[in-house]
Amino acid sequence: MPIIFLDIETDNSEGYNGLDFFGGRVVTVQLLLPDGKVVIIKDPTQAKMKEIKDILESNLIIGHNLRFDAKFLKQQFGITLKTVYDTQIAEIVLSGGKYVGKKDVVGLKDLVYRYCGKKMDKAEQIGFMYGVPLTMAQREYAANDLRYLPEIFKLQQAKIKNKDLENVINIEMRAIPALVWLELSGINVDLEKLELFKINAVKSRDAARTTLFELLGTNTINLNSPIQLIKALNAVGLPVTSTKKEELAKFDHPVLDALEEFKKSEKLLNTFIEKMTGFINPATGRVHADYFQIGAVTGRFSCRNPNLQQQPSRTHKNWKEIFVAGEGKETVTADYSQVELRIVGQAAKDQKYIEAYNTEGVDLHIRTAAALFGVPEDKVSKTQRSMAKSVNFGLNYGMWANGLVKRLKADANVNVTPEEAQIYAEGFQKMYPDVTAHLDKTSKEGLRNLSVRTMAGRLIEFEKPSITLERQMRDVREKYKKTHKTEMPYSDEYYIKSDMLRGIKGSIKRQSKNYPIQGFCADLVKIAMGNIFLILEPLGVKFIATVHDELVFECDKSQTAFVMETVEREMSAAGTSYFPDIPCKVEVFKGDYWHKD
Repeated sequence: MPIIFLDIETDNSEGYNGLDFFGGRVVTVQLLLPDGKVVIIKDPTQAKMKEIKDILESNLIIGHNLRFDAKFLKQQFGITLKTVYDTQIAEIVLSGGKYVGKKDVVGLKDLVYRYCGKKMDKAEQIGFMYGVPLTMAQREYAANDLRYLPEIFKLQQAKIKNKDLENVINIEMRAIPALVWLELSGINVDLEKLELFKINAVKSRDAARTTLFELLGTNTINLNSPIQLIKALNAVGLPVTSTKKEELAKFDHPVLDALEEFKKSEKLLNTFIEKMTGFINPATGRVHADYFQIGAVTGRFSCRNPNLQQQPSRTHKNWKEIFVAGEGKETVTADYSQVELRIVGQAAKDQKYIEAYNTEGVDLHIRTAAALFGVPEDKVSKTQRSMAKSVNFGLNYGMWANGLVKRLKADANVNVTPEEAQIYAEGFQKMYPDVTAHLDKTSKEGLRNLSVRTMAGRLIEFEKPSITLERQMRDVREKYKKTHKTEMPYSDEYYIKSDMLRGIKGSIKRQSKNYPIQGFCADLVKIAMGNIFLILEPLGVKFIATVHDELVFECDKSQTAFVMETVEREMSAAGTSYFPDIPCKVEVFKGDYWHKD
């Protein structure tokens, strides 16, 4: 397949935003063709772009931060880049996740210097204006953005092969068109329902505030001031030292119930309700969040403006009712069922996991609860199942007694002692010896190699403990010197470093257990996205959200059955070659808004 290198420049002149895909203007489209010729299309029109539409849609397009260019081309000219390679995404994959979130090391000028030994001047970038002829300097700048890409691509390909990352690179590149589809689709917000949430949140907050003032015996304190609040709580007999959730959970008092309600309502108002309307795009009437394709070292997406992956649906169960389908449309929500447990069960080839997931009607959490609490499976209570679920997931996340105590409180609302949590953890290990052995082996190999891989081959690397230790010790020394006005004694430093090093190594071992699981979950979702895009995007279906192992779509009601069938099939198929022993199960739901039954 012929290769075309592509870049665009947008208008940042007064009245225009070069980052606005719906209201901005493309000033130039520049192409480096297979024969080495650079073509610059100035002030591209629909007619001009129609001439090259087939070329762009049927060839391999290579660029840097290509999602940006692809969104403008799709939104303004109806051009869909289907086969792409992004040098920025490739560099993050090659880094083993170390470059995640570090824009200062994966920009084009950074790669040009790293691979070609040349320094780029980006000063001309903001000077492009629609309708104004290009200067010679701007023409040179536009050409330079393409000139180094072939060499970067060639050298990256060699590194990709050397690190055995071909499969992961293919997964990531096939996900880019789907990500463009996702961000341009946007999600619909029901403003009337949002206003109802606001009214109720204000009532709850004000009622909780009144109760707090009555119980505290004062109405002059700032309830959002930790210092004032601690003092007021101490005054009514609560010896709290902070206002953190885990500290307040140690005590039982009516004032703490009112405080929790106040905080919950205040956060809903300030973090979610008040900000949501500001994210609605005036051109589309929809919210178009920004997704980062590799937003975590595990390869998972992250999201902002707004963060649709961290909505308050746990504390406010009906919250997602604000995300509604348009008139005559429905939402289709699909997610992988217990995917992380299935991944670890498959990786460990644990026979009890394999049996549970291949037997109709068997619930792994109930089976675990029955063993932990010594009761028949049909006698397991809802609370016991919830606790077993926390144990199942917690142990796979590398948790032990102290971490499990917190998880049981957060997820199951059950208070247990560290000793009780340790009994549950040991019970899990005895019940699932293959999983236990696999996680132990993975943690040791992760610490020894300072890297782990997912089942799809994604590489996740860890920083050397000595480097992490020295960075942390610098902060400790500076804090000590600032507090004591002298250098830290060697004896103190020795013991602190010893404790820190144990902690750093322990962290790597825990992450080595969990990162391959989370990372492969991300791989699965991206494989599915890439395949679903090819089928549903041409039909006008909107891809409106993704949260970890969940994909959400909006379609005409006449399309719902086909969309549900397609999404379930493709999400399941994404895991077929990786799950020879355990079914890759997908649950699909439809409705008037974003929800799962």
